Amino acid sequence: PPYSSIGIWSPEYAVIKDGQLWWHPYLNPDDPPDYVVVGEPLDFRKVLDYHEEHGPKSVDPKGLLDRFLHIKTPEDILMFTKDFGPLQLCRGGEPINPGHRPGSLDLTCMPSGWPGSWWSEGTDHWLRYVSAATGILAAAALLHLEEDVPEVHWDAMNWILSVPYNQPHNRLPEGVSINAASLANPNYENVARGDIEAHREEHIETERRFLSMALDSWLRMVEFGMSFSWSGADPQVSFLSGTSATLVLQIIFAVTGSRGTAFCSGCGLIYFRGRRKAQTGRRNFCPKCKEEGVDAKVRKRAQRAKT
Repeated sequence: PPYSSIGIWSPEYAVIKDGQLWWHPYLNPDDPPDYVVVGEPLDFRKVLDYHEEHGPKSVDPKGLLDRFLHIKTPEDILMFTKDFGPLQLCRGGEPINPGHRPGSLDLTCMPSGWPGSWWSEGTDHWLRYVSAATGILAAAALLHLEEDVPEVHWDAMNWILSVPYNQPHNRLPEGVSINAASLANPNYENVARGDIEAHREEHIETERRFLSMALDSWLRMVEFGMSFSWSGADPQVSFLSGTSATLVLQIIFAVTGSRGTAFCSGCGLIYFRGRRKAQTGRRNFCPKCKEEGVDAKVRKRAQRAKT
């Protein structure tokens, strides 16, 4: 079956109040659904129609990252939410992730007002994520040129590494942060001239690894899933990522220079494409399978099968 593009959701209700973004998937969640009639059997067609009409609507994520990077005020947050959906943040600022399930969800993660009322999330947390995204992209651009990353970008990324989500092994210890001083180039005065370039390469590699840790920690905080639907002639499988996960994916695409994802015809795993998009109807191979010659073997088997 065909795979649709990554989808995100937009709520029917969203408003800024008291430094919080308040939102809900439905405009009137307290109103009983029209398919509930006391004393009458449940009409399943009405159930389906209700959730299609009032449930979350799929939104094209094109332009999401650019809009997010331009957020500066609570009003910007509100307009972004109406177009692309909320980040779905818990009280501590972390996005809902696969570990946050009913029964395991503690009070530090439960969003204010949820589930009995509207969901609310702090606009200050939103602005920190905007700074972190800006810092990661700016740092990545410099590291692609093998240039040092200034303090301001590490400061922005430290927010990601301090978010109190339920995976402490991916979080920096309290009071510890990444900063330019801790990653500074060594004093080259006592270094032999022939070794300076080697020290510089090691330093750039260290910075890239720290940036990777920040972006990977953000990636681990978000949830990815898949959705199956079959209302037309062909079944459809969609990637469900929500706004937070879609944002992280677009940041990764920007950092890697990728044009998207594809399924490898060799190992069957998903991988990031390079500068060119995957072409429909053609086999695609990840870098590892190409390096191991799997692509050539698969093509030879296909040719023999045709003869």
